[in-house]
Amino acid sequence: METTPAKADATEAKPMISDEEIGEYYSRVCDNISEAAKGKEIAVEYTKGKFGHRPMVINYPNDVASLVNAGASAFHCSVETWKNPLELKTEATREFLDNLRAGWDYLIDIDSRKSWEQAREAALVFTSALEHYGIAEYGIKFSGRRGFHIIVPFEAFPRSIDNTPAEAEYPELPKKITEHLKSFCREELAGRFQKEGIETNDPYSIVEIDSAIFTSRHMFRMPYSLHLGTGLASLPLARADLEKFKIEDAKPGNVKPKLKFLSRERNSDASELVRTALYQHRMDAKDEPEQRAYRPHHIPMDAVQPENFPPCIKKMLEGLADGRKRADFLLTLYLMNTGWQKEGIEAMLIEWNTKNRPPLRNLDLLSPLKGQARLSRAKLPPNCDNQSYYNAIGVCSPDNLCAKIKNPLSYTIAKASRKKTRRRKRKNDNIRDAEEHTKAGKEDKQPVPAGQ
Repeated sequence: METTPAKADATEAKPMISDEEIGEYYSRVCDNISEAAKGKEIAVEYTKGKFGHRPMVINYPNDVASLVNAGASAFHCSVETWKNPLELKTEATREFLDNLRAGWDYLIDIDSRKSWEQAREAALVFTSALEHYGIAEYGIKFSGRRGFHIIVPFEAFPRSIDNTPAEAEYPELPKKITEHLKSFCREELAGRFQKEGIETNDPYSIVEIDSAIFTSRHMFRMPYSLHLGTGLASLPLARADLEKFKIEDAKPGNVKPKLKFLSRERNSDASELVRTALYQHRMDAKDEPEQRAYRPHHIPMDAVQPENFPPCIKKMLEGLADGRKRADFLLTLYLMNTGWQKEGIEAMLIEWNTKNRPPLRNLDLLSPLKGQARLSRAKLPPNCDNQSYYNAIGVCSPDNLCAKIKNPLSYTIAKASRKKTRRRKRKNDNIRDAEEHTKAGKEDKQPVPAGQ
Protein backbone atom coordinates (compact mmCIF):
# COMPACT_ATOMS: atom_id res chain seq x y z
CA MET A 1 0.00 0.00 0.00
CA GLU A 2 1.22 3.50 -0.82
CA THR A 3 2.48 5.55 2.10
CA THR A 4 2.26 9.34 1.99
CA PRO A 5 4.97 11.49 3.54
CA ALA A 6 4.12 12.80 6.99
CA LYS A 7 2.23 16.06 6.60
CA ALA A 8 3.04 19.16 8.56
CA ASP A 9 0.67 19.88 11.42
CA ALA A 10 -1.44 23.03 11.55
CA THR A 11 1.23 25.04 13.33
CA GLU A 12 3.70 24.18 10.57
CA ALA A 13 1.54 24.96 7.56
CA LYS A 14 3.12 28.38 6.92
CA PRO A 15 6.68 28.37 5.61
CA MET A 16 9.23 30.07 7.83
CA ILE A 17 11.09 31.58 4.89
CA SER A 18 9.95 33.52 1.82
CA ASP A 19 9.54 32.19 -1.71
CA GLU A 20 12.60 34.19 -2.76
CA GLU A 21 14.73 32.60 -0.02
CA ILE A 22 13.43 29.16 -0.98
CA GLY A 23 14.33 29.73 -4.63
CA GLU A 24 17.80 31.05 -3.80
CA TYR A 25 18.49 28.15 -1.44
CA TYR A 26 17.47 25.40 -3.88
CA SER A 27 19.51 26.98 -6.66
CA ARG A 28 22.57 26.09 -4.54
CA VAL A 29 21.59 22.52 -3.63
CA CYS A 30 19.71 21.26 -6.71
CA ASP A 31 22.71 19.15 -7.80
CA ASN A 32 22.79 17.41 -4.41
CA ILE A 33 19.05 16.67 -4.44
CA SER A 34 19.22 15.35 -8.00
CA GLU A 35 22.12 13.06 -7.03
CA ALA A 36 20.21 11.66 -4.02
CA ALA A 37 17.11 11.03 -6.16
CA LYS A 38 18.63 8.33 -8.38
CA GLY A 39 16.40 5.25 -8.42
CA LYS A 40 14.08 6.78 -5.82
CA GLU A 41 10.40 7.59 -5.92
CA ILE A 42 9.99 11.29 -5.12
CA ALA A 43 7.19 13.23 -3.42
CA VAL A 44 7.07 17.02 -3.59
CA GLU A 45 5.62 19.18 -0.83
CA TYR A 46 4.26 22.59 -1.80
CA THR A 47 4.13 25.71 0.33
CA LYS A 48 0.44 25.28 1.13
CA GLY A 49 1.07 21.89 2.73
CA LYS A 50 -0.10 19.90 -0.28
CA PHE A 51 1.79 17.08 -1.98
CA GLY A 52 2.23 16.51 -5.67
CA HIS A 53 1.15 13.40 -7.55
CA ARG A 54 2.95 10.11 -7.18
CA PRO A 55 4.93 8.41 -8.54
CA MET A 56 7.41 11.11 -9.49
CA VAL A 57 11.11 11.10 -10.30
CA ILE A 58 13.90 13.65 -10.45
CA ASN A 59 16.50 12.94 -13.11
CA TYR A 60 18.34 16.24 -13.45
CA PRO A 61 19.12 19.37 -11.40
CA ASN A 62 16.85 21.33 -13.74
CA ASP A 63 13.94 19.14 -12.60
CA VAL A 64 14.46 20.49 -9.06
CA ALA A 65 14.57 24.08 -10.32
CA SER A 66 11.36 23.60 -12.34
CA LEU A 67 9.51 22.14 -9.35
CA VAL A 68 10.65 24.98 -7.09
CA ASN A 69 9.48 27.52 -9.69
CA ALA A 70 6.09 25.74 -9.59
CA GLY A 71 5.87 26.22 -5.80
CA ALA A 72 7.72 23.18 -4.39
CA SER A 73 9.38 23.87 -1.06
CA ALA A 74 10.32 20.39 0.29
CA PHE A 75 11.31 17.04 -1.20
CA HIS A 76 10.84 13.49 0.09
CA CYS A 77 12.19 10.22 -1.31
CA SER A 78 11.54 6.52 -0.82
CA VAL A 79 13.60 4.22 1.38
CA GLU A 80 13.44 1.71 -1.46
CA THR A 81 15.16 2.02 -4.82
CA TRP A 82 13.30 0.93 -7.94
CA LYS A 83 14.14 -0.34 -11.41
CA ASN A 84 11.64 2.19 -12.74
CA PRO A 85 9.81 4.24 -10.09
CA LEU A 86 7.26 5.47 -12.63
CA GLU A 87 5.82 1.95 -12.87
CA LEU A 88 4.68 2.09 -9.23
CA LYS A 89 0.96 2.06 -8.62
CA THR A 90 -1.48 2.21 -5.75
CA GLU A 91 -2.52 -1.13 -4.20
CA ALA A 92 0.27 -3.03 -5.95
CA THR A 93 0.74 -6.66 -4.89
CA ARG A 94 3.74 -7.85 -2.87
CA GLU A 95 4.95 -9.85 -5.86
CA PHE A 96 4.75 -6.80 -8.13
CA LEU A 97 6.73 -4.65 -5.69
CA ASP A 98 9.36 -7.35 -5.09
CA ASN A 99 9.93 -7.66 -8.84
CA LEU A 100 10.17 -3.90 -9.34
CA ARG A 101 12.35 -3.19 -6.31
CA ALA A 102 16.06 -2.85 -7.06
CA GLY A 103 17.05 -2.54 -3.40
CA TRP A 104 16.51 -0.61 -0.18
CA ASP A 105 18.67 1.52 2.05
CA TYR A 106 18.71 0.85 5.77
CA LEU A 107 17.50 3.99 7.57
CA ILE A 108 17.57 4.67 11.33
CA ASP A 109 14.98 7.39 11.89
CA ILE A 110 15.57 9.02 15.28
CA ASP A 111 13.11 11.55 16.64
CA SER A 112 13.02 13.21 20.06
CA ARG A 113 9.86 13.99 21.95
CA LYS A 114 11.51 17.03 23.53
CA SER A 115 14.76 18.28 22.01
CA TRP A 116 17.10 17.67 19.12
CA GLU A 117 20.01 17.34 21.61
CA GLN A 118 18.49 14.10 22.94
CA ALA A 119 18.13 12.81 19.39
CA ARG A 120 21.78 13.66 18.79
CA GLU A 121 22.79 11.56 21.83
CA ALA A 122 20.89 8.64 20.30
CA ALA A 123 22.54 9.23 16.92
CA LEU A 124 25.97 9.07 18.56
CA VAL A 125 25.10 5.77 20.25
CA PHE A 126 23.64 4.18 17.09
CA THR A 127 26.55 5.23 14.88
CA SER A 128 28.92 3.64 17.42
CA ALA A 129 26.82 0.45 17.21
CA LEU A 130 27.19 0.38 13.43
CA GLU A 131 30.94 0.79 13.77
CA HIS A 132 30.94 -2.05 16.31
CA TYR A 133 29.67 -4.30 13.51
CA GLY A 134 32.36 -3.10 11.11
CA ILE A 135 30.20 -0.58 9.21
CA ALA A 136 32.43 2.45 8.77
CA GLU A 137 30.65 4.03 5.80
CA TYR A 138 27.22 5.44 6.58
CA GLY A 139 25.38 8.72 6.18
CA ILE A 140 24.04 11.05 8.87
CA LYS A 141 21.79 14.08 8.53
CA PHE A 142 19.74 16.40 10.69
CA SER A 143 16.07 15.85 9.88
CA GLY A 144 15.20 19.55 9.85
CA ARG A 145 13.26 19.53 13.10
CA ARG A 146 14.13 17.44 16.20
CA GLY A 147 15.68 14.32 14.81
CA PHE A 148 18.46 12.68 12.84
CA HIS A 149 18.59 10.13 10.04
CA ILE A 150 21.37 7.54 9.73
CA ILE A 151 21.60 5.55 6.51
CA VAL A 152 23.50 2.44 5.42
CA PRO A 153 23.44 1.84 1.65
CA PHE A 154 21.93 -1.31 0.21
CA GLU A 155 25.30 -2.12 -1.35
CA ALA A 156 26.73 -2.89 2.13
CA PHE A 157 24.31 -5.82 2.64
CA PRO A 158 24.72 -9.42 1.44
CA ARG A 159 23.29 -10.08 -2.00
CA SER A 160 21.08 -12.86 -0.62
CA ILE A 161 19.73 -13.90 2.79
CA ASP A 162 19.09 -17.64 3.23
CA ASN A 163 18.94 -18.02 -0.57
CA THR A 164 16.45 -15.15 -0.92
CA PRO A 165 17.55 -12.03 -2.85
CA ALA A 166 18.15 -9.20 -0.39
CA GLU A 167 15.87 -6.84 -2.31
CA ALA A 168 12.94 -9.19 -1.57
CA GLU A 169 13.71 -9.14 2.20
CA TYR A 170 12.06 -5.74 2.56
CA PRO A 171 10.56 -4.74 4.96
CA GLU A 172 11.16 -7.74 7.26
CA LEU A 173 14.98 -7.66 7.39
CA PRO A 174 15.46 -3.93 8.15
CA LYS A 175 12.82 -4.18 10.89
CA LYS A 176 14.71 -7.07 12.52
CA ILE A 177 17.95 -5.09 12.31
CA THR A 178 16.29 -2.11 14.00
CA GLU A 179 14.95 -4.26 16.84
CA HIS A 180 18.40 -5.74 17.40
CA LEU A 181 20.12 -2.34 17.41
CA LYS A 182 17.54 -0.95 19.83
CA SER A 183 18.27 -3.81 22.21
CA PHE A 184 22.02 -3.44 21.70
CA CYS A 185 21.97 0.35 22.36
CA ARG A 186 19.40 0.45 25.18
CA GLU A 187 21.70 0.43 28.22
CA GLU A 188 24.28 2.82 26.80
CA LEU A 189 21.59 5.27 25.71
CA ALA A 190 19.89 5.12 29.13
CA GLY A 191 23.29 5.78 30.74
CA ARG A 192 23.82 8.86 28.59
CA PHE A 193 20.43 10.24 29.58
CA GLN A 194 21.11 9.54 33.25
CA LYS A 195 24.32 11.56 33.04
CA GLU A 196 22.16 14.46 31.86
CA GLY A 197 19.89 14.05 34.88
CA ILE A 198 17.14 12.18 33.03
CA GLU A 199 16.21 9.08 35.03
CA THR A 200 14.59 6.46 32.83
CA ASN A 201 14.55 2.70 32.43
CA ASP A 202 13.32 3.08 28.86
CA PRO A 203 15.33 5.51 26.73
CA TYR A 204 12.86 4.93 23.90
CA SER A 205 10.23 6.81 25.88
CA ILE A 206 12.46 9.86 25.29
CA VAL A 207 13.64 9.22 21.76
CA GLU A 208 11.71 7.23 19.18
CA ILE A 209 13.32 4.89 16.65
CA ASP A 210 10.68 4.70 13.96
CA SER A 211 10.23 1.19 12.53
CA ALA A 212 7.25 2.40 10.49
CA ILE A 213 9.80 3.84 8.07
CA PHE A 214 9.99 0.31 6.65
CA THR A 215 6.67 0.04 4.90
CA SER A 216 6.01 -0.09 1.22
CA ARG A 217 6.79 3.21 -0.56
CA HIS A 218 7.48 5.01 2.71
CA MET A 219 9.15 8.40 2.35
CA PHE A 220 11.64 10.44 4.35
CA ARG A 221 12.88 14.00 3.93
CA MET A 222 15.61 14.20 1.33
CA PRO A 223 19.09 15.47 2.19
CA TYR A 224 19.26 19.26 1.76
CA SER A 225 15.47 19.55 1.57
CA LEU A 226 13.93 22.31 3.65
CA HIS A 227 11.49 21.68 6.49
CA LEU A 228 8.52 24.01 6.07
CA GLY A 229 7.66 24.23 9.74
CA THR A 230 11.12 25.20 10.96
CA GLY A 231 12.67 26.78 7.90
CA LEU A 232 15.74 24.59 8.46
CA ALA A 233 17.56 22.33 6.03
CA SER A 234 17.86 18.57 6.38
CA LEU A 235 21.62 18.86 6.58
CA PRO A 236 24.09 15.99 5.97
CA LEU A 237 26.84 15.77 8.58
CA ALA A 238 30.16 14.03 8.91
CA ARG A 239 30.41 11.72 11.94
CA ALA A 240 33.13 13.94 13.39
CA ASP A 241 30.81 16.97 13.16
CA LEU A 242 27.76 15.33 14.77
CA GLU A 243 28.84 16.13 18.33
CA LYS A 244 29.54 19.76 17.39
CA PHE A 245 26.31 20.30 15.43
CA LYS A 246 24.27 23.42 16.22
CA ILE A 247 20.83 24.37 14.92
CA GLU A 248 22.33 27.46 13.29
CA ASP A 249 24.28 25.13 10.97
CA ALA A 250 20.99 24.09 9.34
CA LYS A 251 19.78 27.61 8.56
CA PRO A 252 19.55 27.88 4.76
CA GLY A 253 21.99 30.79 4.55
CA ASN A 254 24.65 28.80 6.44
CA VAL A 255 24.37 25.61 4.40
CA LYS A 256 27.33 24.73 2.21
CA PRO A 257 26.33 21.75 0.04
CA LYS A 258 29.64 19.87 0.08
CA LEU A 259 28.79 16.57 1.74
CA LYS A 260 26.92 13.59 0.27
CA PHE A 261 24.37 11.93 2.53
CA LEU A 262 24.88 8.54 0.90
CA SER A 263 27.80 6.95 -0.91
CA ARG A 264 27.14 3.77 -2.85
CA GLU A 265 30.75 2.69 -2.97
CA ARG A 266 30.88 -0.62 -1.13
CA ASN A 267 33.42 0.19 1.56
CA SER A 268 31.48 -1.47 4.38
CA ASP A 269 30.13 -4.95 4.97
CA ALA A 270 26.93 -5.31 7.00
CA SER A 271 27.00 -9.13 6.96
CA GLU A 272 27.86 -9.47 10.65
CA LEU A 273 25.03 -7.11 11.63
CA VAL A 274 22.59 -9.11 9.51
CA ARG A 275 23.69 -12.47 10.98
CA THR A 276 23.44 -11.20 14.54
CA ALA A 277 20.07 -9.51 14.02
CA LEU A 278 18.56 -12.63 12.45
CA TYR A 279 19.96 -14.81 15.21
CA GLN A 280 18.53 -12.57 17.92
CA HIS A 281 15.18 -12.54 16.16
CA ARG A 282 15.07 -16.34 16.12
CA MET A 283 16.11 -16.54 19.76
CA ASP A 284 13.53 -13.99 20.83
CA ALA A 285 10.68 -15.65 18.97
CA LYS A 286 8.10 -17.01 21.42
CA ASP A 287 7.72 -20.28 19.55
CA GLU A 288 11.46 -20.86 19.12
CA PRO A 289 12.15 -24.47 20.24
CA GLU A 290 15.89 -23.81 20.38
CA GLN A 291 15.35 -21.29 23.17
CA ARG A 292 13.33 -23.71 25.26
CA ALA A 293 15.23 -26.91 24.61
CA TYR A 294 18.84 -25.88 24.87
CA ARG A 295 19.15 -22.97 27.29
CA PRO A 296 20.83 -24.29 30.43
CA HIS A 297 18.75 -23.85 33.55
CA HIS A 298 21.77 -22.34 35.29
CA ILE A 299 25.11 -21.05 34.06
CA PRO A 300 27.63 -23.12 36.03
CA MET A 301 29.31 -21.49 39.01
CA ASP A 302 32.70 -22.89 37.96
CA ALA A 303 33.97 -22.34 34.43
CA VAL A 304 33.78 -25.38 32.18
CA GLN A 305 37.33 -26.48 31.47
CA PRO A 306 38.69 -26.76 27.89
CA GLU A 307 38.83 -30.57 28.01
CA ASN A 308 35.03 -30.51 28.15
CA PHE A 309 34.63 -28.17 25.17
CA PRO A 310 32.93 -29.62 22.07
CA PRO A 311 35.12 -30.40 19.02
CA CYS A 312 34.04 -27.28 17.11
CA ILE A 313 35.10 -24.95 19.94
CA LYS A 314 38.41 -26.78 20.36
CA LYS A 315 39.07 -26.47 16.63
CA MET A 316 38.27 -22.74 16.67
CA LEU A 317 40.75 -22.25 19.48
CA GLU A 318 43.53 -23.65 17.26
CA GLY A 319 43.30 -20.44 15.20
CA LEU A 320 41.66 -19.63 11.85
CA ALA A 321 42.46 -17.96 8.55
CA ASP A 322 38.82 -17.44 7.53
CA GLY A 323 35.69 -16.80 9.56
CA ARG A 324 37.60 -15.21 12.43
CA LYS A 325 34.89 -12.66 13.28
CA ARG A 326 32.18 -15.30 13.37
CA ALA A 327 34.39 -17.54 15.49
CA ASP A 328 35.02 -14.62 17.84
CA PHE A 329 31.26 -14.20 18.22
CA LEU A 330 30.71 -17.95 18.79
CA LEU A 331 33.53 -18.28 21.32
CA THR A 332 32.24 -15.28 23.27
CA LEU A 333 28.69 -16.68 23.49
CA TYR A 334 29.90 -20.16 24.38
CA LEU A 335 32.27 -19.03 27.13
CA MET A 336 29.75 -16.60 28.65
CA ASN A 337 27.21 -19.43 28.92
CA THR A 338 29.66 -21.90 30.46
CA GLY A 339 30.65 -19.99 33.58
CA TRP A 340 33.59 -17.97 32.29
CA GLN A 341 33.98 -14.45 33.68
CA LYS A 342 34.76 -11.43 31.53
CA GLU A 343 38.46 -11.30 32.47
CA GLY A 344 38.95 -14.99 31.71
CA ILE A 345 37.12 -14.71 28.38
CA GLU A 346 39.20 -11.70 27.40
CA ALA A 347 42.44 -13.52 28.22
CA MET A 348 41.39 -16.61 26.26
CA LEU A 349 40.35 -14.54 23.22
CA ILE A 350 43.63 -12.62 23.22
CA GLU A 351 45.61 -15.87 23.39
CA TRP A 352 43.43 -17.39 20.63
CA ASN A 353 43.95 -14.34 18.42
CA THR A 354 47.72 -14.91 18.39
CA LYS A 355 47.01 -18.15 16.50
CA ASN A 356 44.80 -16.51 13.84
CA ARG A 357 46.18 -15.84 10.38
CA PRO A 358 46.14 -12.82 10.41
CA PRO A 359 45.01 -11.77 13.91
CA LEU A 360 41.93 -9.61 14.38
CA ARG A 361 42.38 -6.04 15.53
CA ASN A 362 41.95 -5.79 19.32
CA LEU A 363 39.01 -3.41 18.76
CA ASP A 364 37.23 -6.04 16.66
CA LEU A 365 38.33 -8.96 18.86
CA LEU A 366 36.68 -7.69 22.04
CA SER A 367 33.62 -6.09 20.42
CA PRO A 368 31.30 -9.13 20.81
CA LEU A 369 32.30 -9.45 24.48
CA LYS A 370 31.51 -5.78 25.12
CA GLY A 371 28.23 -6.07 23.25
CA GLN A 372 27.02 -9.16 25.10
CA ALA A 373 28.13 -7.72 28.45
CA ARG A 374 25.60 -4.93 27.93
CA LEU A 375 22.74 -7.44 27.90
CA SER A 376 21.14 -8.84 31.02
CA ARG A 377 22.13 -12.30 29.79
CA ALA A 378 24.29 -13.32 26.85
CA LYS A 379 22.57 -14.91 23.88
CA LEU A 380 22.98 -18.64 23.31
CA PRO A 381 25.37 -19.87 20.61
CA PRO A 382 23.61 -20.78 17.35
CA ASN A 383 22.52 -24.38 16.86
CA CYS A 384 24.89 -26.79 15.12
CA ASP A 385 22.74 -26.89 11.96
CA ASN A 386 22.96 -23.12 11.44
CA GLN A 387 24.62 -23.01 8.04
CA SER A 388 26.14 -19.56 8.59
CA TYR A 389 28.47 -20.66 11.35
CA TYR A 390 30.20 -23.96 12.20
CA ASN A 391 30.18 -25.57 8.73
CA ALA A 392 30.69 -22.25 6.98
CA ILE A 393 33.94 -21.52 8.83
CA GLY A 394 35.16 -25.13 8.66
CA VAL A 395 35.20 -26.10 12.34
CA CYS A 396 32.46 -28.74 12.46
CA SER A 397 34.29 -32.01 13.22
CA PRO A 398 31.73 -34.16 15.08
CA ASP A 399 32.52 -37.02 17.42
CA ASN A 400 30.11 -39.72 18.60
CA LEU A 401 28.45 -37.44 21.14
CA CYS A 402 27.81 -34.71 18.57
CA ALA A 403 25.27 -36.90 16.78
CA LYS A 404 23.06 -36.76 19.88
CA ILE A 405 23.07 -32.99 20.45
CA LYS A 406 21.94 -29.88 18.58
CA ASN A 407 23.93 -27.08 20.23
CA PRO A 408 27.51 -26.78 21.57
CA LEU A 409 26.11 -26.07 25.03
CA SER A 410 24.14 -29.29 24.87
CA TYR A 411 27.40 -31.11 24.19
CA THR A 412 28.96 -29.65 27.32
CA ILE A 413 25.91 -30.50 29.43
CA ALA A 414 25.78 -34.04 28.03
CA LYS A 415 29.49 -34.58 28.62
CA ALA A 416 29.24 -33.29 32.18
CA SER A 417 26.25 -35.58 32.72
CA ARG A 418 28.18 -38.57 31.40
CA LYS A 419 31.10 -37.79 33.72
CA LYS A 420 28.72 -37.43 36.64
CA THR A 421 27.13 -40.77 35.76
CA ARG A 422 30.56 -42.43 35.52
CA ARG A 423 31.61 -40.93 38.87
CA ARG A 424 28.38 -42.09 40.47
CA LYS A 425 28.89 -45.56 38.98
CA ARG A 426 32.49 -45.69 40.29
CA LYS A 427 31.30 -44.53 43.70
CA ASN A 428 28.56 -47.16 43.77
CA ASP A 429 31.03 -49.81 42.60
CA ASN A 430 33.46 -48.81 45.33
CA ILE A 431 30.71 -48.94 47.95
CA ARG A 432 29.61 -52.35 46.71
CA ASP A 433 33.18 -53.64 46.69
CA ALA A 434 33.72 -52.32 50.21
CA GLU A 435 30.52 -53.95 51.42
CA GLU A 436 31.47 -57.23 49.80
CA HIS A 437 34.97 -57.03 51.27
CA THR A 438 33.56 -56.33 54.75
CA LYS A 439 31.09 -59.18 54.40
CA ALA A 440 33.86 -61.54 53.28
CA GLY A 441 36.00 -60.48 56.26
CA LYS A 442 33.21 -61.17 58.69
CA GLU A 443 32.65 -64.59 57.19
CA ASP A 444 36.38 -65.38 57.53
CA LYS A 445 36.28 -64.46 61.19
CA GLN A 446 33.30 -66.71 62.02
CA PRO A 447 34.27 -69.12 64.92
CA VAL A 448 34.82 -72.72 63.92
CA PRO A 449 32.21 -75.02 65.58
CA ALA A 450 33.55 -77.49 68.14
CA GLY A 451 34.40 -80.93 66.85
CA GLN A 452 35.22 -79.74 63.32
